[in-house]
Amino acid sequence: MRVWLLYSIAALAAWGLWGFWGKLGSRSLTPGHLLVLTYTGIVLIYPLVLALYARGLSMNWTVPDNYYALASGLVCGIGFPLFYLALTRGQVSRVVVITATYPVVTVLLAALLLHEPLTLKSGLGTALAIAGILLLST
Repeated sequence: MRVWLLYSIAALAAWGLWGFWGKLGSRSLTPGHLLVLTYTGIVLIYPLVLALYARGLSMNWTVPDNYYALASGLVCGIGFPLFYLALTRGQVSRVVVITATYPVVTVLLAALLLHEPLTLKSGLGTALAIAGILLLST
């Protein structure tokens, strides 16, 4: 098995558990409680991330890509409260599937701003994902 596929499946499993356990927690916790506990979990894993990746790491803030990486973390953090608000008010089967179609945004931005090709396959997949959002939102 290709290593990227193994990592992808592991991420899929982790994020699947994240959504499922988040829904279980939302049965009696407010979105605020869910956020505090989620970020606590992230803080607990942070020393492992530092141990694995911070060796020899230096930040050159004159490189714009550092700011893109930081912005990526910020918008990810903004997504958490929105996800938990949706999860406490909606069905997990709808909320998780709709939010999991976030690559549609990435594909469209990559095509428009990075001039990456939108092939027939990726275009059809994107259209089907949008159709899925429409079906689940009714």
